[in-house]
Amino acid sequence: MKKLLLLCLFIFGMFLPNYAQTYHNTNITSDAIWYPIGNPHIVDGNFSVSTGVTLTISAGCIVKFNSSRYITISGTLNAVGTVNDSILFTLNDGQSGTWNYLNYSTGSSGTISYSKFEQGNYTIYLNGSNLVTINNCLFENNSYGLRIYNSAIVELYNSILENNNYGIYVNVSSPLLHGNLITGNGDYGLKLNGSCIPDLGTIATEGNSIYNNGTYDIYNGTEDISALYNYWGPIGHFMIPGRIYDVDDDDGLGEVFYVPWGNASHTLALTQGDPPTDLLISQEEGIIQLNWTAAPDATFYEVYTCSHPDTMLTSWTQAATEVYDTNWSKTGDPLKEFYFILSIIGE
Repeated sequence: MKKLLLLCLFIFGMFLPNYAQTYHNTNITSDAIWYPIGNPHIVDGNFSVSTGVTLTISAGCIVKFNSSRYITISGTLNAVGTVNDSILFTLNDGQSGTWNYLNYSTGSSGTISYSKFEQGNYTIYLNGSNLVTINNCLFENNSYGLRIYNSAIVELYNSILENNNYGIYVNVSSPLLHGNLITGNGDYGLKLNGSCIPDLGTIATEGNSIYNNGTYDIYNGTEDISALYNYWGPIGHFMIPGRIYDVDDDDGLGEVFYVPWGNASHTLALTQGDPPTDLLISQEEGIIQLNWTAAPDATFYEVYTCSHPDTMLTSWTQAATEVYDTNWSKTGDPLKEFYFILSIIGE
């Protein structure tokens, strides 16, 4: 009977809501650890982590900020979650706007992993930090996923930045960005200003997938950069330049060097081959049919449509991908469409 009672109490306790909450609003001057038992941890006042001091946020913690609140780190802040027990940073219930940021200031350091950040402003602001490593994190619905300024060593890898206004904003820093998905951000996926030479991946390391961001996927306001091992999404081969702002748009900027990869694993490189010939267009019962003679070196073709021939190529719509045959069809009115067919060589 005693064993059964203990078991029932344990099972019942697992489903009891945790009404504990811990408020944080004073400076941390000696090493401290936050545990899930104190959830939610509410930052209701700005405070700092002193030089030489470490704040550890344990796996499973929920950290809620009141509007505009922030933590300044002069020492170390570590927030290390796990695959099954992550950490959440979010806006406190009933608050409007955004919380501000984790401000890694001059000389600070830290490791953040398996954490989710939402409803933040700068969110993680690396402002003169020394060494900060971020991996396997999710940034969504923030003003900025990550803002980096004048920081020595910043590593971000295997993370997702989506549905923010800016994915990553870098100024006077050269971060290592490997294996990240940067997509669906309203303004820019990655914006670079000042003196920046980011490491965006090499043949020996995993690059990033940067696509479907609002204004540009990359804005290069600095010198030449290499983005050779990054994937630009399922868009047309010749549409990629329109997703990158660099010297082609402003003579005073550097160039972004890239390869039009055909997949996110960067194993299929696409180059433009000889154009197809003998293009014929026909319509029967509302079906538009395109037929052409195969180009000798083409692996497949990309078909684009637009409603006016003066439309810039970068704004055309890709109608199909990986069309391995020499024909393509759709339902529509050929008098309102113009077609462009590109031969692609897969390497």
